Amino acid sequence: MRIAIIGYRGVGKTSLGRALAHKMGIAFFDIDELVVAATGKTIAAIVTTEGWQAFRVAEKQQLAKVALLEECLIATGGGTVLDVENQRIIKEMDEVIWLCTDIKTIVGRIRNDVASLQNRPCLLDEDLEAETHILLCQREALYRALASITLTTDGKSIEEIADLIMETIQRKEANDGRKLHRTTV
Repeated sequence: MRIAIIGYRGVGKTSLGRALAHKMGIAFFDIDELVVAATGKTIAAIVTTEGWQAFRVAEKQQLAKVALLEECLIATGGGTVLDVENQRIIKEMDEVIWLCTDIKTIVGRIRNDVASLQNRPCLLDEDLEAETHILLCQREALYRALASITLTTDGKSIEEIADLIMETIQRKEANDGRKLHRTTV
């Protein structure tokens, strides 16, 4: 099974991805981590020296590479969905899980994650809350269009979310192996 987790920065894609991949016994890949490993630079360093476009190119290369695997769970970057080719790759996955949560939770998580603040530069000349609101509005339709499973993570632990996803996938597989197009958990 090939699974992609999409959603805005700070919703828990990496944390959940690691836990879920472990439960499922499949390989886990974080696209941001792969870009950093492949380039030897942090995302901030790439953006500062080469611009956002260079980061997006590296991101696309890493997604295309790991998406070829037969079994994997991929945590995408928040903006991975902006590229049309990335959208095609994500749509071909067996399941696409959109994690969402409220803006205050996202902003709080980003502010509390020192590594995130140091390694991921802002996209807009706005304060963090305004930027989050603007970018979520721009990306929400893309997340929604790509998702086969939508999950609001508010008030749930990583373990609870992983269990909900496992139950949802098992329920879908039990339905004659047919993929239900949209599921909200």
